[in-house]
Amino acid sequence: MVNGTMNLGKQASMSSPACTSRPSARLLLLTSFLSASVLSAPLGKSAHAAKHAALVIDGNSGRVISEQSADEPRYPASLTKMMTIYVVFELIEQKKLTYDTKIVFSDQATRVQPTKLDVKAGDSITVMDAVKALITKSANDASVALAEHIAGSEAKFAALMTQTARRIGMNSSTFKNAHGLPHAEQVTTARDMITLGLRLQDDFPKHYPLFATTAFNFRGDTHKNHNTLLLSYEGTDGIKTGYIGSSGFNLVANVRRDGKHVIGVVFGGASAAARNQNMRTLLNIGMIRGATTKTRKPDMIARAAKPLPNPAAASRPVQVATALTAQPAPSISLAPQKPVPPTAETKIQVATVKPVLVAPRQPMQAAAVPQFTTTFAPTPAATQTLTSTPQPIERAQRTPPAAPAKSAQAQVPILTPPLASASAQPRQQVAARSNLAGPITQPTAATGPYQIQVGAFATEADARRQIDQVKAQTGALLAAFPSLVVASTANGKTVYRARYSGFDTTNGGNICNELRRRQIDCMVAKAE
Repeated sequence: MVNGTMNLGKQASMSSPACTSRPSARLLLLTSFLSASVLSAPLGKSAHAAKHAALVIDGNSGRVISEQSADEPRYPASLTKMMTIYVVFELIEQKKLTYDTKIVFSDQATRVQPTKLDVKAGDSITVMDAVKALITKSANDASVALAEHIAGSEAKFAALMTQTARRIGMNSSTFKNAHGLPHAEQVTTARDMITLGLRLQDDFPKHYPLFATTAFNFRGDTHKNHNTLLLSYEGTDGIKTGYIGSSGFNLVANVRRDGKHVIGVVFGGASAAARNQNMRTLLNIGMIRGATTKTRKPDMIARAAKPLPNPAAASRPVQVATALTAQPAPSISLAPQKPVPPTAETKIQVATVKPVLVAPRQPMQAAAVPQFTTTFAPTPAATQTLTSTPQPIERAQRTPPAAPAKSAQAQVPILTPPLASASAQPRQQVAARSNLAGPITQPTAATGPYQIQVGAFATEADARRQIDQVKAQTGALLAAFPSLVVASTANGKTVYRARYSGFDTTNGGNICNELRRRQIDCMVAKAE
């Protein structure tokens, strides 16, 4: 969602007479404005690099597949609503709330900044409608209404959120509001968000499927889910997007496919499209490397051991399973409002459960909270609507080539997700990627038994359009290889796979790596 907001207080102070009384002050003001404009540009590499973080976990084993700045503090934006919903699910399980409970919108709730449902003050909606509004439209007014109903004020509810976060293993997160609009002290980490995403699934298996809601109908209006991966990446079942200017575009995504379970988080995308592409790349790697047998217990995730004093011993990878000691449940009075007057004065007894821990590889520095001072706010239409461009339904490789040396899967590197475009990446990083699989040699005849898939689509026309686009982007790279569309039907659904054929085990892996270097998703598959 687009939650971006300008710091009006700072703007007012900059334009005060004291700041504009001398030419030097006016020059300083102009210089500051230009600097802020550069830093807040959507494709500003350094600005988004400072906001970027990512983490991918194998949900079956609890193993970390890829991480980048996973323990650095970041602004959660509307990922905050995951914690708001966690508290709601917990109270429903304790029978303190029901999905039919009515919550009333106060003046405070109606005055919150968009995105919102625009419910009038004094009007009410059900808890179910409020939860769906948070998941799909990311409605800020519904967040405040829920918070006030549960705790009496948003500030008290935010304290409950923070205490709940500590109790379930999120030691680096602090919440100051229920929606994620800008607040300098509201911070989290990629690891904490993965912890929360897994806890929502482990603790509330009956309620978690709500995160797969693709559209929410409310009083004649249909609100589509901002998480477009639900429709474009096969196996995605949630969970939440977020955006404010100081965070960039954030996303937590959960995928279950072919017995595998992968969950990832990306912070600081330069746009919704760039963030989604980052996530697809990481999920693709996770689907290749993920386990098909669940060994992770709901209350525990494997974590790296602390560094050993012996340098030689420290080089050996060691993993140990640990769990945090549950903290006392917070005690906050439920706000005295209808329809729960019999329990209005009772304390919320939040259930004590074992925490999930996705532990940091290194201790977090307490003073490392970022203080971003510039924001930008893309229009909702540009960032949060479903695109009409065909979106591929991507699948992990099922049958890896039986290569004697390097298979296509073994050559997949843990990529640093692109922040904006391939041209924005460091030269040495691009060079390193292109050399991972050795030189690319063109065959005299494309007769190999393997194919490279560049996407899977709902229509044949979309698949052929993708083939044409890839051919235009790659020039001579794929000129010697025939293109084809492979249709397959499962459970009454037909998927059209855009492919190039005729690769051997060497060229297949090398050329697919080169396509990835050019920001084209691909996989190597045995010819069907």
